[in-house]
Amino acid sequence: MSSTDSTFAGAYDPVLLKLADYVCQPPAFSQEAYRTAELALLDALAGAVQALQDPDCTRLLGPMVPGTTQPFGARLPGTDYELDPATAAFGLSCCAHWDDPYGSGSGIRRSYPSDHVAVLLALGDWLGRNEGHPHQLQAFDKPLPERPPPTLRPLLSALIQAHEIQGLLAQENAAAKRPLEPLLLLRVASAAVATRFLGGERDAVLAALSHAWLDGCPLSANRSAPSARATGDAASRAIQLALRALAGEPGCPRALSAPQCGFEAVALSGQPVLFERTPGCLVMETLLFQLGSAAAPHVQPALDAACRLHPQAIARLTDIARIEIHTHGQDLRPFSQALPSATRHERARHLPLVVVLGLLCGRLLPEHLGDEVVIDPRVGALLARTRVHTDASFAREFLDPERLAAPHSVQLFFTDGSCTERIVARYPTGHRHHRLQSLPLHFEKAEVALATRFEEDRIEDILGLFDDSESLQSMPVSHFVNLWVP
Repeated sequence: MSSTDSTFAGAYDPVLLKLADYVCQPPAFSQEAYRTAELALLDALAGAVQALQDPDCTRLLGPMVPGTTQPFGARLPGTDYELDPATAAFGLSCCAHWDDPYGSGSGIRRSYPSDHVAVLLALGDWLGRNEGHPHQLQAFDKPLPERPPPTLRPLLSALIQAHEIQGLLAQENAAAKRPLEPLLLLRVASAAVATRFLGGERDAVLAALSHAWLDGCPLSANRSAPSARATGDAASRAIQLALRALAGEPGCPRALSAPQCGFEAVALSGQPVLFERTPGCLVMETLLFQLGSAAAPHVQPALDAACRLHPQAIARLTDIARIEIHTHGQDLRPFSQALPSATRHERARHLPLVVVLGLLCGRLLPEHLGDEVVIDPRVGALLARTRVHTDASFAREFLDPERLAAPHSVQLFFTDGSCTERIVARYPTGHRHHRLQSLPLHFEKAEVALATRFEEDRIEDILGLFDDSESLQSMPVSHFVNLWVP
């Protein structure tokens, strides 16, 4: 038997079986998980609508062949496009990541529910709009299983599952020093839940999962503006794999473990893919939102600490001898570019720069990441006096799956030998720890984004719905998407 044939032989790999069992027979999810999933849905769609202001974003949208239409197709929120679900998911995922790549994610997990929102919303709208037109609902030449049009409740359940799969796979394998490409995990998680969402049974879910692991994928370098195609490609591919599985394409039982050509042999030098924790809904419950400032969430506590020192810093700016920062040291990319040539998103995750801007400005708005601020001589002078240290206890708090803190401390030392208090901040504004207090910020952020596309009455209808979980979750997906079409 050739190495390629070995992927199709034998029983399914244990990790694939465990993933399929979770997708097909999930545990009960908490109300906290559902409420957080609702906020993730709002965050993703608001960000996508706001991105439509940029012509570089809108050029990626619409049918691949101009002028073609998909009767009863999936709508792309904020536009009048009706598309096949794979193309609609591509467009929505691109938009959601266009100008806000840190919209809502999970720290070291690098898992973003907006990616899965694109897949599930496109499928849900397509299914709902074809009620009464069963001939339209086919996976290639095979009719899909008959079922009622989905409401938002099962969509949110699938969103919780997809985020849990991607988050746990990312976290466990990163902790073992063999991190997995986030876009691969996006495709794996979305293909599995999409197959089930379309009515697929366990065998179809296993087939989709196996092919998702074996598929090639783009790298995260292509994840945000000015391209942002990477997440769109992965979301679109997940739907294609789900439809192929439902059409009867056989799976590859040893997609992970086959010698020579399995994923573990090719990508991990023979090391196993880890998925040992019992999946539930913790990843969604601990979702980290981008709120309150322009800083990336995992460095936002450092900004908060710096802002508290702003009055002392600005009063004695020329007397600052050094700035001491202690950090968790995780998920902080080396910054090799000169600041003037860096993008705003790169600047938003540059820890020393974020702290210096907090000391100078007392807050961090998007405009503070522009060239005119970054080239201020005071910024360069303070950066030269900044020292960054990794704190082992902070790192443990960051990696603790129950806490997922992002602790930092900032302290100023002056030329006369005096110093400020060491300010410690542990949780970003969008952390679970601040969920209740930060609710108004979610709605304010969404309102600003929606105002770029919709009239005030429509905005009130949308935000009012998200203030009533029972009405939201019982609404058919296609009716919900109606609210997002101009």
